[in-house]
Amino acid sequence: MHLFASIYLEGLYLTDAGRKLTWCMYPGHDGQYTPILDSFVTMISRQFHEYYLPELIQRHTEAIRSSSARSRRQTLNMDNQLQTIQLNPVMREKITKRSMIVIDDFTTQGFGFETARNFLFNAGAESVTCIAVGKYPKPYIARYPKDGITWDSFMPVSLTENDFAFNTVRSIINDQALRFF
Repeated sequence: MHLFASIYLEGLYLTDAGRKLTWCMYPGHDGQYTPILDSFVTMISRQFHEYYLPELIQRHTEAIRSSSARSRRQTLNMDNQLQTIQLNPVMREKITKRSMIVIDDFTTQGFGFETARNFLFNAGAESVTCIAVGKYPKPYIARYPKDGITWDSFMPVSLTENDFAFNTVRSIINDQALRFF
């Protein structure tokens, strides 16, 4: 309920004149979607009378589970997401000029969110907002394709982290945010 209230109070659901908002989820390492989050996204998209596109972001190949890699002290990079994700080709026309909200349960280094954000922008989305229930305390690094890098977001790709430039985004933490909840 806190996440729902935060989305509402931040105005993330608001649409400008002509802005069309669409919700989707980021799949887990095995391609499955978290059932409780699926129920949440279904509820919240209906509450705000917006579109929810289940299975918009698809995993065509199983990814390395990031929690397992961390416990083994294995270093992951964005390749683990770039090379295992694609957008559902059936939904190609449902992305163009839309504002997208991507929901996931947790983010550590933002590789999944940055993959989703770049694939959705590449497919014609107008804006992309990524929301996680939880975030591990690491700086967030925004990535964007280097000049000349192109791909089809609706097909498996062989992109690597080296195809992207990056900027570190300063985190803002409001210690009073939960005070009234």
